[in-house]
Amino acid sequence: MRQVHLTIFILVSATIGAGYYCEAKSAPESIVVENAEIRLVVPNAPTKISVSIFVHNKSSETLSIQGFSSVCGKGCCIWQLEPLPLELPPRQRTEFRCELQITLPGEFHIAPEMYLRDCGGTRAVAIDISGTATGGS
Repeated sequence: MRQVHLTIFILVSATIGAGYYCEAKSAPESIVVENAEIRLVVPNAPTKISVSIFVHNKSSETLSIQGFSSVCGKGCCIWQLEPLPLELPPRQRTEFRCELQITLPGEFHIAPEMYLRDCGGTRAVAIDISGTATGGS
């Protein structure tokens, strides 16, 4: 698959709270989910495994993860292990831990959303998790 990267810079300024000034550029994004697509091979279904989603705050401001949709999909369910909202320190990479329950052997797929808040407001980012689970012995 060929990927084309288009960068458009738009400068947005906002005042948030008493005396807090925030400047954000819409592209590149100030918060990036590094592994929004996760592919797994899981032995011994049914089972529960830990899944880490890495979020990078590229800005000079403290931003946050506001929410995460705990959902069930084809052959699995996922929920967060981290308390929310979760602050993202400036210019740091943060691990957001979840637990994935694989219910049966075979293919599984789930697409929870993570809600990120930066200077431009709150936006949803789809996380795509899929794979194959083998049966237990």
